[in-house]
Amino acid sequence: MFRKAARSHYQTWFGPFVALVTTGAALADGVTTVFTYQGQLKLSGSPADGAYDMRFRLYDAATVGNQVGSMQVHDGVTNPAVNVVDGLFNVDLDFGGVFDGTALWLEIEVRPDGPDAYTTLQPRQPLTAAPFALFALNALDAGCCIWELNGSAAYYDGGNVGIGTNSPVAPLHVVGAIHSRDSASNGVHVFNPNAPNASVNLSWLNDVARIRYGGTGAGATNGLAIQGTGDSTKLRLLDNGDLGLGDDAPQARLHLRTSDLTLSSTALENDELIIEAQDAVMGLYSNNQGDWASAIALKEVNGGAVVDTWGIARRSSAAATGPSSLHFTYGPSDNYATNPAHMVIDSDGLVGIGTTTPAARLDVATSLPNDVIANFVKGLSNTNGVYVEMEGSCADCGTLRAVNTGAGAAVWARSESNGAQAPALVAQRLLGTGLSNAIAEFKVGNSNVAEINVDGGLRLTGGGELETWGDIRLVGGAEIRFNDGSVQSSAANVVSAGVSVNPPSISAGSNTVITVTVTGAAVGDAVVVNPGGNLNASYAISFARVSAADTVSIGLINPGPVTVDPGSTTWQFRIIK
Repeated sequence: MFRKAARSHYQTWFGPFVALVTTGAALADGVTTVFTYQGQLKLSGSPADGAYDMRFRLYDAATVGNQVGSMQVHDGVTNPAVNVVDGLFNVDLDFGGVFDGTALWLEIEVRPDGPDAYTTLQPRQPLTAAPFALFALNALDAGCCIWELNGSAAYYDGGNVGIGTNSPVAPLHVVGAIHSRDSASNGVHVFNPNAPNASVNLSWLNDVARIRYGGTGAGATNGLAIQGTGDSTKLRLLDNGDLGLGDDAPQARLHLRTSDLTLSSTALENDELIIEAQDAVMGLYSNNQGDWASAIALKEVNGGAVVDTWGIARRSSAAATGPSSLHFTYGPSDNYATNPAHMVIDSDGLVGIGTTTPAARLDVATSLPNDVIANFVKGLSNTNGVYVEMEGSCADCGTLRAVNTGAGAAVWARSESNGAQAPALVAQRLLGTGLSNAIAEFKVGNSNVAEINVDGGLRLTGGGELETWGDIRLVGGAEIRFNDGSVQSSAANVVSAGVSVNPPSISAGSNTVITVTVTGAAVGDAVVVNPGGNLNASYAISFARVSAADTVSIGLINPGPVTVDPGSTTWQFRIIK
């Protein structure tokens, strides 16, 4: 009984043990489809010796399967029997041109040379690389097989080719690195059969690596995209040079998008940079090793030269002067940092205009001939121009202050339409050499209408009248001087009183006189009286005078057609001494 030894003792070798012979149909270069099979045969665990009949079949599976090609018989009749010496043998086999890349297994039957039955050796032996080399050689016979020649080029169009894998899923499937080297800088090309201009080339130019899309002419119509899972666009380059990061339809030279805000092109202003996000932030990060840590330079170019430079710059926390401050610079220098700062905001929130070291919330330093000119449009409301809101109490809050030995501060009102001075112009002056003793002047145009002097005196000029909407209080020795020369010098010379008065009923066309007690009133004093409410249309006060000490007489008249009884109210009296 014959049996096949364990696989480690019965092996099939190819490669250097293959001998391709010239028997049978010759190929283009004399190589045939014959290959030499070598093996080892054991009988009951010991090496066999002598002549043995052997039959060989090819199958497309390790068990069962379909036979491929014809059976090869070496039985001393069809072909010579196989001579086995110390268990080793070799035999030439020729299954024809059956090697097309399909995996095949070799089945062997063996018996001692003679009429005995054959024993099938198990398992079948897989064919390895050497026989399949015949498949590549078949390319020399143009048109007969998958690999074919076109001049000096070999090609294969029968399926996928795998390098580093036995299950390719693309025409060329490579597992491992790809090394492309071409002295002509052609690199790797990927062609779009539907749009040749949309092809991509990975190569170099003048020692600079590049990814190039498009050939001659307009180039790729739809540009280049780098996409992730689900065809989500990570980077998009249009054929016009616009680049989008996170945006497959960039609307600017550089368009950065983290949130789609559905920007309308009509809302854009020829932007070169767009950052589109729920909370768009552009960060400039720097350390404190330099003076000018982070900056944006805005420059104008004329004929290739920079002629106008604005700068918005943050001075670092370690800067020698003005640390942790924001500077707005302007000037002719190409270097924004050497141009003067027109405005500075320091780390305490102080704002300086014309100074880099502000000493107040707003510190304006100027050498303009008109000092500081500021335009405030409406301010906090239609009536507020400059608005100062004081918090708590302090001795010097809410002041408009000028430090000068001449004119101090002026508040000018002008017409919005033609620039002319409005009627309510107010000017304030500080007392100085050559000026009057007025510390505040109120003008219409250039004409004074009122003055306040250093002693606190108030003068109405140009025939002005003093009209009161409430109490007039005189303190600190102040006085009221009338045109006739009389003086009201203190609040003690004005007697005020509220008295309940119930005028009598007055018939139509009649009049009467009533008296009211006002302590402190003296004959000759002036009397101002307010009846404490609206009188009936046909009821009037004809006179009011001090008729005796502490007594005020009031004349009442009813010129109307019916009797009037006004009722009781509290009347207010002012007795001016």
